Amino acid sequence: MLTIVHNMAQEKTTGLRSSRLHLLVPFTAAALIAALFFAAPQPYEAVDLLTEYATDWHITAYGVVFTAYLGAALFSASRLCWRRGRQPDTGLLGRGLRLTGIGTTIGIAYAAHRVVSVTLGFLDHSPIPASASEMISGLLFFGALLFILSGSTLPAAGGLRRWSREYRDLLQLYPLWQSLTDAVPVVRLDPPRSRISETLFPRHVHDRLYRRTIEIRDAVLTLSDHGPRQPS
Repeated sequence: MLTIVHNMAQEKTTGLRSSRLHLLVPFTAAALIAALFFAAPQPYEAVDLLTEYATDWHITAYGVVFTAYLGAALFSASRLCWRRGRQPDTGLLGRGLRLTGIGTTIGIAYAAHRVVSVTLGFLDHSPIPASASEMISGLLFFGALLFILSGSTLPAAGGLRRWSREYRDLLQLYPLWQSLTDAVPVVRLDPPRSRISETLFPRHVHDRLYRRTIEIRDAVLTLSDHGPRQPS
């Protein structure tokens, strides 16, 4: 999650990856989670360990460690999202980071609710029924997921809009390009494609459009050298 948010914010993650603390914490959490999971007696398969084995301290500790680590990661991601998303002139990237920040903030609420629910379930002091607690957890989880997915995909909308505009320009320039380069074929870098092939080949649109405008310009300059000269 942190790496994804750093990439969205266009920040270098070298410090994140090389920091001993950021390497030690996840490995320690993973080791604790694995040890607690395998140490817990599980006489039958359970759909939700934290609910069906709520009174076992191994499972309670497993749930607390896992959810607390998730909450800490979401907190770090939220700080980065809100800091970078509020900067001016960030466009769709800033909006995407703010949406992701809303999602990670809801995720923190989910993690906090989960920790409290697991702890109270172990102590047998749950103030609300287990079904209601599960419904709240589900709403928070899917709400966080919805905002995170929306925020992480929003910056791609700008690229898609730019691609569609360049693709349209590429096809609109085809008749002019074909007429000019038929007259001056030497300016063509690659063998010409048919109009259908141009339409059905949507890759490398930016480079093809750039090359097409260059070839049109070169053809116009070449033809202008052979045109009638203006009397001086």
